[in-house]
Amino acid sequence: MSSLLAILLVVNSTRGHHYVFSYPADPKRPLSTRDRSITDPCIAKTCKDPHYHHHEQEKSSDEFAGRDAIFNMDVGFLADALAPKPSLCDRKFQLSIDDLTFVGHPV
Repeated sequence: MSSLLAILLVVNSTRGHHYVFSYPADPKRPLSTRDRSITDPCIAKTCKDPHYHHHEQEKSSDEFAGRDAIFNMDVGFLADALAPKPSLCDRKFQLSIDDLTFVGHPV
């Protein structure tokens, strides 16, 4: 199944490649039902972990803070991988990592 999960913006500056923006602000991979039941402590209607709800509120208030990972990948690695050499610019760019495919048009 293919679907758009996010839009990422990576720029090149004199100090290297940098991730600067994503929409949605906190993109996530969709989980299968089997995976969700293993990783989500609040899969049932009532959560047994009292710290879970506090953590969710904390995350939403920190929405614009810098991030270290997107799709469980380091943003520095993604910025470098998604910024090809100048000879590959001005044409379609496609890169697959694990089960994700990144498609772009670098300029």
